[in-house]
Amino acid sequence: MNKKKISLTLALVISIMANGCATTGATNVATFGNEYYRENVSKSKNYNELKEYLLKNNMKLGTIAAMSYSTVGGLANIGIDGQRRSFFTAENNVWLKSIMSNLVLSELSGLLLDVAGYTLIFCGDYNHASIGDNGSFGKVEYTYFLSNMTEEQRQISFKQPTLSDCGYDSYLGDIFYKKKIQVSSSPASAKLSIVRKNENIPTTSLDTASLVLKDMAEQAMTGMLTDAEMLQALKDYRLTGSKKIAVEQPSKTTVTEPITAPQPSTNQSVNLDSFKTQCKELGFKVGTADYGNCVLQLMK
Repeated sequence: MNKKKISLTLALVISIMANGCATTGATNVATFGNEYYRENVSKSKNYNELKEYLLKNNMKLGTIAAMSYSTVGGLANIGIDGQRRSFFTAENNVWLKSIMSNLVLSELSGLLLDVAGYTLIFCGDYNHASIGDNGSFGKVEYTYFLSNMTEEQRQISFKQPTLSDCGYDSYLGDIFYKKKIQVSSSPASAKLSIVRKNENIPTTSLDTASLVLKDMAEQAMTGMLTDAEMLQALKDYRLTGSKKIAVEQPSKTTVTEPITAPQPSTNQSVNLDSFKTQCKELGFKVGTADYGNCVLQLMK
């Protein structure tokens, strides 16, 4: 992809973000408000320390949003109003990347630069995502990287093929931090506010699926921006050149601070308690059908 095409893509993403358009076909949604997540990020000690460190050292980060998909599975095969549909169109792909960028762009405003150097890469594995019919629930794994990239490596990364997972390691320069994070959502637990174009028009199934997808991206970006280990990895790499690529097992997260992945246990009741706690943190009320469905989904 040449620089002109990259600029056009970025301009389109920024235009979509500014206008709040849900290009997935959410026909009656003017915008999804992320005030809840922005507030949680702004209150995070880890996030504020990251900003302070970048400012103190006169550093700016590059950013790249990536995703994985194929023509089968995941978002390529979602049940909408009794039909199987694919979210992977040229228009939708731009929207999917934009929802993985907006919180980062807003909360690190002034600390980002579209050049080579220290780069934050955020990838959504939409090929292996689980999305319920009509957006009834969702589960997605995201991977984020910190890398030191030359301009040549950066340009190569823009030309990388679309993979069926987020294994872009060989295209991202000198990666010194990598972490996977798994999030889930449902219409009942989503923390986004919705501004409708017409209050008299009912919410469509596409509206609901778009809500769940964006809510999961916001959760994962919140986990990334408040990750204390990521900041420490940046400090260590600058000081000693050491790297941390250790977090290979997906970790569950809340919408505030990320939680370290639990160690494997043979005690099923402990795992069940963990799932119940996560569902309560996601906003499900104990004893309701939605709460029970949430626990069952996490147990799969």
